[in-house]
Amino acid sequence: MKQRKPEEIQEVLKEHGISTEIVNVCRNGTKRTGFRICTGAKVTPVVYLDPCATEAELLEYVDNALRKRQPAFDTDVLENKQSVLANSIVCVQKMSDEPIIKRTLMNLEIYVRICLPDSGWDGQFSIKATHSFIDALGVTESALWEAALNNTAGGLTVREIGEVMASIGFAFPIGPVPMYVAGTKSCLNGAAAILYPDIFGDFCRRNGFGGILILPSSIHELMVIPDSMDASPRDLLGIVSDINEECVVPEEQLTPAVYRYTLETNEVRLVATQTGVNAC
Repeated sequence: MKQRKPEEIQEVLKEHGISTEIVNVCRNGTKRTGFRICTGAKVTPVVYLDPCATEAELLEYVDNALRKRQPAFDTDVLENKQSVLANSIVCVQKMSDEPIIKRTLMNLEIYVRICLPDSGWDGQFSIKATHSFIDALGVTESALWEAALNNTAGGLTVREIGEVMASIGFAFPIGPVPMYVAGTKSCLNGAAAILYPDIFGDFCRRNGFGGILILPSSIHELMVIPDSMDASPRDLLGIVSDINEECVVPEEQLTPAVYRYTLETNEVRLVATQTGVNAC
């Protein structure tokens, strides 16, 4: 099947009574062309369609999206100041030019996402906070950050990688190198753990570690290994790059890097990037 242009896909859907709007969406610094399905609801799904799909495949995908994503909650939460504050979390992505409320931490971009109740933290029913949005509600940026940081902290943990894999139905062989995962119990949007050194401090004290090395495997989780491992930051950087290339879709990748947490200082530092290795 030849590759269709977005306008051609839109026309195919229109012929079957499906009204759409072509939108350019930036996810984690990666721009994608999507199709907003115009259903008349306050919250409508944006789908990303394969330009090489057949007509039947396009229709099946849209039908599944509509049946799966019908909101079963009150979207008026987005019009209520207190509800917005209660449902805000912090997330991490690559550096971007998105016009959103954000901060910079080392080589990462930190931003606020507002989740609709009962939709989970996967961003399926959520929005990124912008100044125009919170200004209209009368929410200050400082209040939003405070609420989002507090909300996120309670859902973060560091677990053995075998436990994490078992929770999603996979077995993970026990190897000679102890490996852990920092993130949320839902395994979604957990890379924000890097903002909370106290989590790593508690983990190190429980396990007798003086420090750990942190590898950003995706926007959803961080891999953690003891700092005593005999591996150079450059070697570990290669592991992160391999994980990105083989296992992580572009919109969920973080820039390859290695971070070190030291218990004595209770700080997370950037020690290696693709442009070089910092003094350790």
